[in-house]
Amino acid sequence: AVAVAKRVGLLSDGAMAVFGCCEDRRGPVVWRDIATNSRVGDKEVLSRSDVEVILTVAAFRRLKASEYLDRIMPKVRVTARMEATDKVDCVKELQHAGLVVGMCGDGWNDCGALWTAHAGMRIADAQNRLTSTFALTSGSLQGVVDVICHGRCCLASDVALTSFFFYRLTYVFYQHD
Repeated sequence: AVAVAKRVGLLSDGAMAVFGCCEDRRGPVVWRDIATNSRVGDKEVLSRSDVEVILTVAAFRRLKASEYLDRIMPKVRVTARMEATDKVDCVKELQHAGLVVGMCGDGWNDCGALWTAHAGMRIADAQNRLTSTFALTSGSLQGVVDVICHGRCCLASDVALTSFFFYRLTYVFYQHD
């Protein structure tokens, strides 16, 4: 997951990427610097602005039960081994942190999170289009950029039409006075 995240630009080159995992069933979340594999303390992960987080499902579940989750979620770039309910919870936590959330998925276990996200984008074949707001049938993440570009064009058109109609209504209203 980390190699793919780096290749597609989810992890920044200059940032400190840390991997959050649970090394034993009842223990705390352990943070490791991806570059050096050395342990990183909770305070450093929370305080540094250049930290980008990769979380396992066990770490996410442990953090849900702690007071740190609200502060960690804006730093999360990659999650690994998430189940369907964990994905929905992850999207909700990101939204709770005040972020606009986009979700890409390619399996049925992504459906709940795709619908929960502000923009859910399913990378799929033509027959599975109804499982999210957008369906990227090309099988490529380039489709995400296309959806954003088309969405911005639709917004610009909508603003222009609304402005025009408001102008026309104002003009007609003042014509009758």
